Amino acid sequence: MSINATRIIRKRIIFKAELVLTSAAVFSNGDSDPIIDMMILRDSCEPQKALLPGSSLAGALRSYLKDITKDDTAIDKLFGCIGDEEVGEYFGQSRLLISDAVSREPIQAELRDGVRIDHATRTAADQAKYDLEVLPAGTCFSLELEFIVLEEVPTINLLPLVVQALHGLQTGQISLGMKKNRGLGQCSVKGWDIYEIDMTKPTEIFGWLERDDKNPIPTAAQHSNLYDYFGFQPADASRYPVTLTANFTFADDAMLIRSALQTNNLEDLINNPDDQTVSKKIPDPVHLQTRVDGTLQPVIPGTSWAGVLRHRALRILNTLKVATAEQQLDELFGFVIEQQAKAQASRIMIKDSIIQHPATEPLVQNRIAIDRFTGGAFDGALFSEMPVWKTDQTCVTLEISIKPPRPKKEAQQDQQKPEDTPQPDPKPTPKFNQAEVGLLLLLLKDLWTGDLAIGGTSSIGRGRLQGLEATLTVDGAEFCFKQATDGIGSLHITGTGKRDQLQMYVEAIGASS
Repeated sequence: MSINATRIIRKRIIFKAELVLTSAAVFSNGDSDPIIDMMILRDSCEPQKALLPGSSLAGALRSYLKDITKDDTAIDKLFGCIGDEEVGEYFGQSRLLISDAVSREPIQAELRDGVRIDHATRTAADQAKYDLEVLPAGTCFSLELEFIVLEEVPTINLLPLVVQALHGLQTGQISLGMKKNRGLGQCSVKGWDIYEIDMTKPTEIFGWLERDDKNPIPTAAQHSNLYDYFGFQPADASRYPVTLTANFTFADDAMLIRSALQTNNLEDLINNPDDQTVSKKIPDPVHLQTRVDGTLQPVIPGTSWAGVLRHRALRILNTLKVATAEQQLDELFGFVIEQQAKAQASRIMIKDSIIQHPATEPLVQNRIAIDRFTGGAFDGALFSEMPVWKTDQTCVTLEISIKPPRPKKEAQQDQQKPEDTPQPDPKPTPKFNQAEVGLLLLLLKDLWTGDLAIGGTSSIGRGRLQGLEATLTVDGAEFCFKQATDGIGSLHITGTGKRDQLQMYVEAIGASS
């Protein structure tokens, strides 16, 4: 298509749906105020409501299709790309129009703290403390997308790509916003209202032009499965060849991941900031909570899981004397080098974990700092904590997914080779890295046996877990682990995968350096 060509539109297909956040999410443009480092993006017309930009949704859909289809040409045609007109690579404007979405209800923001940990000292890095606003799970947005069918030669059917992308959004395979690989931005769609407008019929054109909230397009098809509606064969949409789901209980009595403002008295404190009786009810640190179905629930955020697992992974690789330990972890967990303006996204995705069936009665523990010189109480150092306490039914689920390794970019040396020299075919990128699976197994072992604690105050006996059952899937092969109740700590391993493969994955760690 030429850059000056006129697009002849034959048909418009409009998709409308309700998108529901299944986890907390951050949609932000980086703005801050004196209190909050990163604020939720708000609609300019209705500032009390959150805004989901169409550009964010378009980027997420495009990234998803690129991961699962590898068809860059078709994706560029669908989402638009300038390319190089001299070689005929101009694909025109996007054929998928995505509107900004506004939350249906006013914002009920949560505040989360974040900090970067120094791997050497295991303490907070200097000037690395931040906080951000997040939208709670259950927040709803009204989506509207419009796909344009053009009259062109040769005919290119991009509708299957649209269906594949929207199906991924509907089934929760696409995350939105910031920190997607750390558990935020999970979402799903319940069903679709589909409007097909024939742009060759004047009556349908006028109906499309005159539509508004009072006069919507009358003909809509409601369907929960887009593949069935359009008659397409479902495509393989496996984005994560390696997944791990593990259930734990508390090995210790309590866990504490600090969050000073996430308490049941937060609303009272905001409404009565000068009321001393309200402020006295709130302990100094409390365990982080998030809203689930409108109620506050204790949670282990994906950022806490990632920080603990990365630190222990580095220790494991150094113990095994893997020379490229830092490089391997940067490839898996991602990195940011601000001085060189370099960054790489994480390939490992770790979801937030809701702590199920904790103690319902809040228990505040008073503590005091001791002066090491006198051995007495340190002046002014009395404080109280409210961790989350366990019961016999307490359970927490860890969910980890790993994307395939990135293709290796080999250096181009065309100037050193004759043009008629045949070039070897590039090796296909493997679906998974065996050493990474082995490292994941060792991390699971440390969590399972209580050797790796989560959260703060681990030095006084908090944060250790005890494994109950886990399922590891590696390229379709399934390994199921279950803790026996025989009293001697036996572990049952079943599934479609061969047990010898587990040892092979662990041994691959040493061979990866």
